[in-house]
Amino acid sequence: MTRFVERRVRRSNDPMIALHHQLSAVRNDASLDAVVLADSTGCVVAGAGSWPACEELAAFSPYFTGETGLCNQHVAREARNLASNTHFRPSRIEGVDVVLCAQGPNGVDVPWHMSRALSGCQRILTVGR
Repeated sequence: MTRFVERRVRRSNDPMIALHHQLSAVRNDASLDAVVLADSTGCVVAGAGSWPACEELAAFSPYFTGETGLCNQHVAREARNLASNTHFRPSRIEGVDVVLCAQGPNGVDVPWHMSRALSGCQRILTVGR
């Protein structure tokens, strides 16, 4: 007898909770400290990890995507300090520019997990899913 194992243990019909579950799973599987989906202005859409780390990643995300005109030299210096352990991937979901950021010095297969996270966020946020 073949037994089916559901890969998604925690589920929710609430998109915000579903996003958190998605990002938490990626954070754990990739051994990251924090994973956050931010909008183009640097605000947290959803995150997993300590809230201060998520807020900081989101706030610096415009700098990571090349929007350096949005910050002064002090902010740019702080962003460079974060950058060594930070992974980011800009994307567009339902016509909205977003940035997925992940942070952690010991990340495992981070590019693959970032793709997985973006696919999950796209699925969760797509209207009429």
